[in-house]
Amino acid sequence: MPVRQTRVRLTQVRPMPVRPMPVRPMPVRPMPARPSNQAAVQGLSCADCSVSAQVMNSGAAVAELDLRQQASNDRYDVALLANGTLQIRRHNGASITVLGQAPSGIADLSNWATISLSVSGANPVRLVASVNGTAKLSVSDSSASAIAGPGTAGMWTDLAGVIFDDFTVMTNGASGGGGSPDGGTPDAGPPDAGPPDAGPPDAGPPDAGPPDAGPPAVIFSDAFNRTTGLGSSWRIMSGAWLTSTRAQSDAHPSNQAAVQNLSCADCSVSAQVVNFGAAVAELDLRQQPSNDRYDVALLANGTLQIRRHNGTTITVLGSAPSGIADLTTWATISLSATGANPVRLVASVNGAAKITASDSSASAIAGAGTAGMWTDLAGVIFDDFTVTTAGSP
Repeated sequence: MPVRQTRVRLTQVRPMPVRPMPVRPMPVRPMPARPSNQAAVQGLSCADCSVSAQVMNSGAAVAELDLRQQASNDRYDVALLANGTLQIRRHNGASITVLGQAPSGIADLSNWATISLSVSGANPVRLVASVNGTAKLSVSDSSASAIAGPGTAGMWTDLAGVIFDDFTVMTNGASGGGGSPDGGTPDAGPPDAGPPDAGPPDAGPPDAGPPDAGPPAVIFSDAFNRTTGLGSSWRIMSGAWLTSTRAQSDAHPSNQAAVQNLSCADCSVSAQVVNFGAAVAELDLRQQPSNDRYDVALLANGTLQIRRHNGTTITVLGSAPSGIADLTTWATISLSATGANPVRLVASVNGAAKITASDSSASAIAGAGTAGMWTDLAGVIFDDFTVTTAGSP
C-alpha cells in the first residue's frame, strides 16, 4: 500500500501583549500621634501657683500637667502614669528626674479624675501633688537643677486619645479663678487682717488648748549609752544588735528590734542613722503583733521611702530623694503617722519634710502600735532613737 504523506506547516505563534492591570492604591491610615503631645499656655508667667485638670488616661498612657515651664522646656510636672502611680518630676533638657512618687488611689483610670500640682518658693522649691483634692505627695527641690523662676503652665501626654478638661491655673491659696477676690484688696485689707481675725476668738484658748493636744511630748527615747546590748526596753525580733554609745546591727539579712510596752497611733519616730550607702535603714511606727507596720526607709542609693508592711508584702506609698549628700555620715530621718481613713504619713530628713502620703486602702494600719528599727546588713548604726506624740518634727 502506498504511504500517504501529509505535510504539516508550522507557523510561529506570536505572543499576545499582556496589558497590565491598574493597581488601586490602598488607603493609608494615619498612625496615632506619638510619642509626644504637648501644649503650653501663651502669655502666662507665675512662680507660686497651682495647675489642675480633669484627666482620663485609660490606664495606657501618661497624663502630665506642667508648671514653671521655661522657654527651654525645663519644667516641673505632676504625672499620672499608666499603672496609676502619681509622680512629681523635674525636666531639665532631655533629662527627667523623679522627685517623688506615690499611688494615686484612682480605682478606675478609665474614669475622670482631677490631678493638680502646686509649686512655691525657691531654695527649696516646694511641690505638692494632689488627686481629687487630696494631697498625695509633697517634695522639696533644693538641687542645683531646681527651677526657681516663674514660667508658664501646660499639659503633655505620650499617646493619642488621652483627654483633659477644666484646665485651671491659680495663684497659690486662691479658691477661685485668680481674679481680684483671690488676689486683690479684699484679701489684704482689714477684713482679713484686722481685729476680727487676730483677736481672742482666733488666737485664744479654743485654738491652742487641750482640743489641739498641746505641744508634742517624748514618750520613749534611747541614746544607747551602754555596752550591754539593747536591754529590756527592746524586743529583738531578728538578727543581733550591739551597743556602745549607739546601736549597731550585727547580722544579715534581717536585724529588727521593737520597743517594749509602747503603744501610740498619732506619733512620730526619729533617729540618727548611717547606712554607708550599702543597706536599708528603717524606722517603724504602728507596729502590730503580726509585724504589720509603717516605715520610713533610707535606701542604699539615698532614696527615701514611706512603706507599709502587711505580712510579707511591702507597699511603697511614697518615694523621693533624701538629699543626703554623704551616706557615710549621720543624718536624722523621721516618720510621723496620724489619723485613720486616711492615715496621714510624713517622712523627713534633718527636720525637712521630704514625702507626704495618705493611706486610705483596705490594708491601712489604723490602730495604735509600737515603734522600732530594722536593717538588712550588719554594721548599720542608729542613735538618739526618739518617739514623740503627734505634732513633733
